[in-house]
Amino acid sequence: FDLIYLGLGDNSHTASLMPFSEVVKYYTENPLSKTSHQLAVALFVPETNMHRITLTPNAINNGRTIIFMVSGVKKAEAVWNVLEGPTDPMNFPAQLIHATHGKTIWYLDPLAAKKLNNKTTLAIDIGGTSIKMMVLDSTGKPLTEYTRELTPHPATPDAVGRLMGGMIHRLTVPFDRVSVGFPGVVQHGMVKTAP
Repeated sequence: FDLIYLGLGDNSHTASLMPFSEVVKYYTENPLSKTSHQLAVALFVPETNMHRITLTPNAINNGRTIIFMVSGVKKAEAVWNVLEGPTDPMNFPAQLIHATHGKTIWYLDPLAAKKLNNKTTLAIDIGGTSIKMMVLDSTGKPLTEYTRELTPHPATPDAVGRLMGGMIHRLTVPFDRVSVGFPGVVQHGMVKTAP
C-alpha cells in the first residue's frame, strides 16, 4: 500500500490488532516472520464479544507511508505506552507497527501528546546582523527571554561560536536539543553564500 491511515485505541491497539489476541501473540513471538505473505486475519475479541478482521502487522509495515492520527486526552496513556513505554507489544500492539521500507508518521493533538517526554529546544537564529536565541517548550512556547547579540565582524566560525557559547552560558533554563537557522547556502561543509 502507498498510504495507510491508522488510529489508536485507548488500550494501545491499532487496526484490530488487540492486546493478547492470537495474531498479536504470533507476531510478538515471531518478530522475524517478515516472510509471511498473509495480508489479513480474522480474530474474535472476547471483551467486545465480536469477530473482527484486520490487516496483519506485515501487511501494514510494508506500506510506504504509515500515518497514525490520534486525538484527545483519553488516548494520552496509549500514546505514551506505544512511543515511550516499555517494549511490550502483547499489551501495546501498536508497537508492532513501524514501516519496514518507508516511514511512520504520528500526528497528535496536544491532549494526546500530553504525557510524552516534553523536550525543550534551544532555538538559535544566526543572522547577518545579529544572533538570536531562546529556549522553547515542546509546544513552541518560550521558556526564556529572547536574547540578541550583534553578529561579530568578521563573522568567522570561531568568533560566532565564542559569541554563541557566551549567550548559552548565560541561559538559566536547560535544553534537550538545539535547532539552528543560518541564512546561507552550505554545501559539503563549506559556506557558499551568506550575508
